[in-house]
Amino acid sequence: MEACGILADIGDNKAMGESYEESLRDREVLLKELYHRTRNSMQLINAMLELKKEEVEDSHVREVFDDIQAKVLAISIAQEKAYQCKKLSSINLGDYLVTLAQRLRGDEPVRGGMPDFLFEVEEVSVLLDTAIPCGIMVGELVENAFHHAFVQGSRGNIGLVVGRCPDSRISIEVWDDGKGFPLGFDPRGSRKLGLRTVIGICEEQLRGSIHFSERNPGLSVQLKFHNSYVPKRT
Repeated sequence: MEACGILADIGDNKAMGESYEESLRDREVLLKELYHRTRNSMQLINAMLELKKEEVEDSHVREVFDDIQAKVLAISIAQEKAYQCKKLSSINLGDYLVTLAQRLRGDEPVRGGMPDFLFEVEEVSVLLDTAIPCGIMVGELVENAFHHAFVQGSRGNIGLVVGRCPDSRISIEVWDDGKGFPLGFDPRGSRKLGLRTVIGICEEQLRGSIHFSERNPGLSVQLKFHNSYVPKRT
């Protein structure tokens, strides 16, 4: 009887192990399907925006399309990184933002030629729900530097710094060595949607702080927020 009990336990454990492995395979298939469906949807949205942008001649309207495409790209890359590391909850923020900045530059020249990127990033793990707002902010700031920081005919640098502060907050800095803000320009009083978006996301959504400062030459924007931030879900 004892031997039968042992054999039954072994059989039960084997069945549980097989069930667990099957569950893992199902999860992997579901994850792949979810990722590919999302990626295809993002690519379709981007393609539609690109087609519509080609019909527009107004430079300001085209910038609006560029801005929307940058946001779509930020979401798409965040999901790509989550899939690559096999985690649905968190990703490496520094790696994600570097990839985003590089893809935003793409192959298209901007005013004054292509700026060079200078990256200084630490490995910082954040929730996916936190990474995407960070991507949208960095995308706005990088695009702004592309289009407005450098005088036509000149080249420059755009820097991205990601790390931790002594008080445990996460710090993201985007800087450039371009011409800086126009004389008397107040970023908080600006009617530009891009800057208002960055300020709103940092202060209201991430409950962090944002600091604009002049460089010599250029401009620096530093974002700080606590890693313990957890977005509310409804």
